[in-house]
Amino acid sequence: MKIINALACAALLCGNLMAAETAAKIDVEKAKEIYGPCAACHGEFGAGGKKGEYPRVAGQHARYLYEQL
Repeated sequence: MKIINALACAALLCGNLMAAETAAKIDVEKAKEIYGPCAACHGEFGAGGKKGEYPRVAGQHARYLYEQL
């Protein structure tokens, strides 16, 4: 039973490490390309317009941003 638990933990750990590696591969050049036009309205840190004319994008869940775009 201990061997099965150890193998299960190892499998989960490997899966998590692979997912983290994939998430770390961000296309930096594409991000720089997108940043300029977005920052023009949403601000340098994504805080949005001071009077609410542009929504805050910083700190939003990825799914929310995906649906809005």
